[in-house]
Amino acid sequence: LILFRSCSVKDAEEETLLAVFLLFTWFRFHCWSFFPQIFKDKYSAELAKGSVTKETKFEYAWCLIRSQFPEDIKKGIVLLDELVHKGTKDDQRDYLFYLAIGNYKLKEYERGLKYIRILLKNEPGNTQALDLEQLIVKALRKDGLVGMAIVGGIVGGVGLGVAGLAALIGMAVSKKL
Repeated sequence: LILFRSCSVKDAEEETLLAVFLLFTWFRFHCWSFFPQIFKDKYSAELAKGSVTKETKFEYAWCLIRSQFPEDIKKGIVLLDELVHKGTKDDQRDYLFYLAIGNYKLKEYERGLKYIRILLKNEPGNTQALDLEQLIVKALRKDGLVGMAIVGGIVGGVGLGVAGLAALIGMAVSKKL
């Protein structure tokens, strides 16, 4: 696939990156929609037989966590929460990571932080987990500041309202005197 004609190696590298990006974008929009259904069908079939493997449960939960719909993400969190208590240390790494991501996506930052810190307790050098922790902490701070601004605005508004009411009452009383 030739996208552009270029003269330098740098341009060729940029063209390659662009081609990969375009391919990824095409895949995401055209092929990704098949994966959740495939994993859901596999999960449902195993569930109907009475036993779901941890691999199938994780694959389905992984797809649900990647969804844009909060209800799907919540279902994925439930499945991962079931897995995290039964998994090996290696398995728990993935379960905890995606539990943190799911909670982050639902803006449940404290819960996401709890999961990622458990992972980091076991693997303090895990760079993906450290990056996710920073992202969650940043969102938590931003959310906290927005919350404080809203509360401050409400308190300030109430304060101004009370002050304004007091001024009106004061003017009415002074006119009567």
